[in-house]
Amino acid sequence: MMTSAHETLFRVQIRKINRKLDFAALPTAEGAAYGSFKDQHEPKCLENTRVKLLEDIKGWVKDPQGKCVFWLSGMAGTGKSTISRTVAKQLEDEGLLASSFFFRRGERDRGDASKFFTTLATQLANYIDGIVPSIQKVIDEYPNIATIGHREQFDKLILNPLLEQTRPSSPQSPAVSQPQPNPPLPTKAILVIDALDECDRDQDQELIVSLLARLSEIESINMRVFLTSRPELKIRMGFERLTGDTHQNMVLHQIPGIKEDITLFLEAELGKIRSEYGIRSEWPGNENISKLAAMAVPLFIFASTACRFIGQSDPEEQINIVLSYQNKSIDNESSEAPQLEPTYLPILHRLKQNAASNKSIIREFRQIVGTIINLESPLSIPALSGLLAITDKKLHGTLKELHSVLEVPNFGPRITSQSAPVRMLHLSLRDFLSGGSLRDNVEFHDFWIEEKEAHRNIYTKCIELMSKTLRRDICDLKVPGTSVSEVDQSIIEENLQTEIQYSCRYWVYHLERSGDKIRDGGLVDVFLRKHILHWLEALSLSGEMNKAASIVDILNAVIDGQNGESISALAYDIKRFVRQNQTIINTAPLQVYWSALLFAPEKSIIKSVFSPRDIIPEVEPTRLPLVQEQWGAVLQTLEGHTDTVRGLAFSANDKFLASGSGDRTVRIWDVATGALLHIFRGQRNWVNDVIFYTIGAEEFVASASNDKTVALWSLTTGALVRTLAGHEDWVRGLASTKQDDMVVLASASDDSTVRIWDAASGALVRVLGGHGRYIYTVAFSSDGKMLASGLNDGTCMVWDAIGGVLLHKIKFDGEVKHVAFSAKTNILACLISDGAVEIVGAATGSSMRRLRLDEGRAVGMAFSMVTERLMLVSDEGAISVLDVATGAVVEEYEGGRGCLSVALSNNGKILALAGSRDFGISIREMAIGSSSSLPPSKLKSGLTVAADGKTLASIQSDATISIWDMATGDLRRTTKPDTDGVSDGSLALSSDGKFVAADVKQGYNYGNSEVVVWNTATGELLQALGGHSDWIECVVFSPNDEMMASSSRDQTIRIWNTSTWDLLHVLRGHRKAVRQIAFAPDGKSLASASIDETIKIWNPATGILLQTLSGHRYRAWGVAFSADGKMLASSSGGDTIKVWDVATWAQQQEFSTKSTPQSIFFSKDDRYIITRGTMAEAFALNSNQSPPASSDNINSHKHKYEPIVINNQWVVRAGKKLLYLPGDHNPFCEAVYDDTVCLAHGSGDVSILKFKDPSLYSSL
Repeated sequence: MMTSAHETLFRVQIRKINRKLDFAALPTAEGAAYGSFKDQHEPKCLENTRVKLLEDIKGWVKDPQGKCVFWLSGMAGTGKSTISRTVAKQLEDEGLLASSFFFRRGERDRGDASKFFTTLATQLANYIDGIVPSIQKVIDEYPNIATIGHREQFDKLILNPLLEQTRPSSPQSPAVSQPQPNPPLPTKAILVIDALDECDRDQDQELIVSLLARLSEIESINMRVFLTSRPELKIRMGFERLTGDTHQNMVLHQIPGIKEDITLFLEAELGKIRSEYGIRSEWPGNENISKLAAMAVPLFIFASTACRFIGQSDPEEQINIVLSYQNKSIDNESSEAPQLEPTYLPILHRLKQNAASNKSIIREFRQIVGTIINLESPLSIPALSGLLAITDKKLHGTLKELHSVLEVPNFGPRITSQSAPVRMLHLSLRDFLSGGSLRDNVEFHDFWIEEKEAHRNIYTKCIELMSKTLRRDICDLKVPGTSVSEVDQSIIEENLQTEIQYSCRYWVYHLERSGDKIRDGGLVDVFLRKHILHWLEALSLSGEMNKAASIVDILNAVIDGQNGESISALAYDIKRFVRQNQTIINTAPLQVYWSALLFAPEKSIIKSVFSPRDIIPEVEPTRLPLVQEQWGAVLQTLEGHTDTVRGLAFSANDKFLASGSGDRTVRIWDVATGALLHIFRGQRNWVNDVIFYTIGAEEFVASASNDKTVALWSLTTGALVRTLAGHEDWVRGLASTKQDDMVVLASASDDSTVRIWDAASGALVRVLGGHGRYIYTVAFSSDGKMLASGLNDGTCMVWDAIGGVLLHKIKFDGEVKHVAFSAKTNILACLISDGAVEIVGAATGSSMRRLRLDEGRAVGMAFSMVTERLMLVSDEGAISVLDVATGAVVEEYEGGRGCLSVALSNNGKILALAGSRDFGISIREMAIGSSSSLPPSKLKSGLTVAADGKTLASIQSDATISIWDMATGDLRRTTKPDTDGVSDGSLALSSDGKFVAADVKQGYNYGNSEVVVWNTATGELLQALGGHSDWIECVVFSPNDEMMASSSRDQTIRIWNTSTWDLLHVLRGHRKAVRQIAFAPDGKSLASASIDETIKIWNPATGILLQTLSGHRYRAWGVAFSADGKMLASSSGGDTIKVWDVATWAQQQEFSTKSTPQSIFFSKDDRYIITRGTMAEAFALNSNQSPPASSDNINSHKHKYEPIVINNQWVVRAGKKLLYLPGDHNPFCEAVYDDTVCLAHGSGDVSILKFKDPSLYSSL
């Protein structure tokens, strides 16, 4: 058997071998773990005190059948944290302390649960080496693991890694010869969690209890949790809801012997003071100790505060001051309320004596201490000095008399670091100083701290500090696309000192707590109009951008209704600005000045104050992107799913949105902020539908899957409650209702049944059969008495939901895709696959009306619970609201996104749309109509710049061609073929910009594809050149504009004379479609790339084949000549680029691409080959030369051309991200000419942006 010492040594050896955990990906809460520097001087239980309690805890630790969780509850001041530290020390000495977290309200990381599970996981990884690979795998697969829901973090970082551990059948010897042996598992591991009640969010407290209790599921290790807290409601509820015998509880202040323990504590501490001051041996005497103990019971906080006060100076006088308040305490034996006056009045007594000779003491006390006790997170002396604009010396002068109630750096042995925060030793100090008893105390009223006044002082100081310090690019990042993750934390801390970060994060919180209302022209209004962008940048750099939306919501709530019209409009603008750009600003803070500002609506107040032309001097916007005039209906696009979103649902209170996806997950979102709260994983196939339902006060989510199951999830804890199995095929639809005292769920399946379940127990209530075909959808009437099911054979069946009797069977032409009941009248709407909606009287089963959209096909619908109107969404995302009684369209909105699933909030104000073209979820306000939306998509598909750089041509999918002036951005002309046609985007401009040629097809008739040529100056149609028997792939002009060539899927290339438009040659030789062609700079040769895997070189004047180049292992996709004509580059669908010597046709270089290039070209100086497609890349042509990868490289190449590419929605130059292109403005295609980027947008418009010399980025 391996001894404990050998096991420890072996574990250390294995850690050295196997330690590969990326701890940087798991942020930890500073100071939260036992033994941290911050808490190193915090007391533990005095010897011979708490003996019985500690023995009971030790017995729980040793008992092999002990409960998973030991909950020690007690009221404030009873010594819970001291006991926790004592228990943690004992467990550490025995090698059993696996992890710990000491909550502390008012300290950023310790005051909430944001880093709770990542902190525990990091410590567990140090204790149990075997879980390191599992945790690292999670980090690799989910780089954002630290930002997702608590339940997901617990499952992935703690529970699952522990469940994966198995104990070997026989122990190994420490002397193991294998290079990477499996580390031994500890038999027992204990977590210590202290002061859970000081975790800010009540919901998190309950969730933590439920999750930690799940450690009882671990079989390979005996996992235990020692947890302390006040007996708060949510924590009690958490324990009451635990199933199974998983915890035991002990109430601290009800344990006998507290007075004896306090007496021992007082004897020891006063004995130290006696020795320190050389006081006579009989001091303070048993009678005084007994009096102090009686005053203290059951609060250790009184005893410890009194001792610190007595030991501060002149102990004999100080003890008399404390005892003089003996009669002011009430009977502690009969009350659980802390007795604050006897605890804190002695300190004020001493201050009052000093104030008699110095009138400023009370004023400074109220300012400084009023700030300290009301801060949301404690600050150090230097940070307080910076915030309050008070010298360190004055701060120390005020605080020197208060070290008995405050942790003050450089006072006594407790803390010596200037960076350590000034903290209350106990939260009861705030209660006392701001409480009614001190306010009404005539003698000490001057020390009363009026809470609202204190918060007013703090927020004012925050704004003053931010106004003096915040500026654009405060950390001198220079490159606008720099990610926060790329910035060294020391740089952030140097430029955004602690007090500035605090001010940015909490100024609105203090504003709210002050009770003040903000007005037009006031302090807040002036600050925001000057520094809003700076503030958002700072929030991003300090890691707080995800709080911005909720901060702005608070701001909106404190506006003066009578004198705040202007600031109200600004606050709304900020809210929309933040919602739309939160993700990108959070990632790259400087994009608040670039992307966020550039793509804001024209009449955005922020954009009017901060003009992009002034704010972004590095970009010369020849033609700004076409944006909405006002903020549109779309508030935000929720991104994260990796497959089509198939189901959406709002919670009953509209606070949460659930989404189910083909990626097998259910995601829960905060509707107000767009934050991702939970990811539910567990189902093994597509999730088709989701619904919310409520049992009692608790809310749940149900999800239907192609794995034939319905999963039930707790919204509170995120846990999988149960899985409903029984269906024999895909489950497509869900519905819920309440029948008497039972909540029931209905599930519709391809097995031709609807199953009714008891939601609470999971029991099957009944099966509704007789459908015969696949059931797509199911819905309950609002009173729960009827149920409708829709089938793929066009049948809608209406049932008595309580008795299970079929009431009506209604037949339609087409599949019934969706059914819905109106909330009040029980009208039934059936969405048919042809886009029509049948309105049925549910009571009679008779058809009342057939509704159809004027344009498009209805693919989604929902009844408004407020207006009873029916909302329809078309296949192009357009939204129509219809009066069911008349069939009239009463409201119309532009959607702009193809629709697959839709949900309308219960209050009718918010609509969620999931498109069939991407995996995002569009959240929009229903109160905002189409007037502020962009023009509908015209699917622009081609863009090209003339060789002289003066003319830009674009083509839309309907073959409409637009000619633009590159210098001014003006639209010169728009032209279109006389007959209806379509284009795939093959577009070419002559070198002088006089001719534009494009492929045009008549519909999608393969045999009717032409090259159509126009005069760009007049718009005159010059020629429609036929002859190709299949689609045209590419059109190009020769450098001297004397010839034009077209390639086609018909395997040929046709050469035309541009003077006469006569056909000169038909080049044959390729065996498959010719994808791309290019003229050499001298016009004497033409290269063609074919999906037959070859490159052919032709003489365009004679039509003779000069050379065939082989070597691509997959379809040849693109071809381009260098500017000097000495090199030819070719690309393939096999993700390779080859470079050929034109003189010898020998291959010179080969590059591997990350994706298939759609086209390739050389940079104008022939230093790079640049690809366009899904992922744009730049490849240096000389082996000793690499593309610039840093700002230093940018400077060193400032006299050379650096290529610009569009990559993953970013404009990138010299390897540096410059401008993010949000989803609605992500171009269909782009063209780059020198420093100018041309973008073609779905609206039919183009943007022309000139990016100035990269060396400018170093001087931002």
